[in-house]
Amino acid sequence: MLSLQKVSLNKIKRVDIYRNIYRDYGTYGMLTIDDEPVCLTAERPWEFNKAFVSCIPHGRYTAKREKYVSKSGSEYESYLFNNVPGRGRIFLHKGNDPIKDSEGCILLGMGLSPYNGGCHVLNSSNAFERFMKMLGDEYIQIVIHPNSFFEQKILKPTNGLRITKELISQEKELKKIKPIQKPEIKVNWIDRLQYFWHKHADDVGQMIKMVGTIIALTNPVLGGAALTVGGVLAVSEDSPLKKGEQTKGGVVWDKIINWIINILKNLFKKEAYHG
Repeated sequence: MLSLQKVSLNKIKRVDIYRNIYRDYGTYGMLTIDDEPVCLTAERPWEFNKAFVSCIPHGRYTAKREKYVSKSGSEYESYLFNNVPGRGRIFLHKGNDPIKDSEGCILLGMGLSPYNGGCHVLNSSNAFERFMKMLGDEYIQIVIHPNSFFEQKILKPTNGLRITKELISQEKELKKIKPIQKPEIKVNWIDRLQYFWHKHADDVGQMIKMVGTIIALTNPVLGGAALTVGGVLAVSEDSPLKKGEQTKGGVVWDKIINWIINILKNLFKKEAYHG
């Protein structure tokens, strides 16, 4: 049996996975071998590496050829990831639905198709067989590349929201005391706007949807309009602040709001004072 310690990464075949679509129903990308596109990939949404419900972190991994046993009991050769932080038994395997057919593993397919509010990969068996025929090695190297827009525009603003939340909390505490020289904490109005939007947008949306449901009983047109507006506001169902570290990067409305707020920041040339 070949030992992993004796394998040089320079001598084993490299597989690249380029993630490019992040949604609350899955993460999608393209798999290449020696820079040649082979198939598409589907994974669970990014939920900060939570076991069984999140895709794994991007990065560089080695994988070993091993037997995979599906939920239906079928067995076939595949590749098992080594040393995924906080995770175990992560494979590349067949499957269509990244939610139902995966607990963090990577599914392979030849196309994408909307299905039941989500998106499935198609012709998974053909894609998997093509992938395995191109790789006969016991060990391979897998590099998962993140989408830079998702990393910088979606995850980082969520960290900014938590900072603003802490500053507003400190500001409230300082108002309760009256020392001779009270330290001042400044949070500019643009950061406040961003914070309160993310905190309350989904609640406002749910309220409008509830009112729209009632109005629709007597006025379907007006009620339908209210349901549409409420649905747009509440599309994330739960704001990043309420979910702690969790956020849904595929929500288009959140991207639009972040874009508008960034324009305001550039126009007024104001930066938050954190101290």
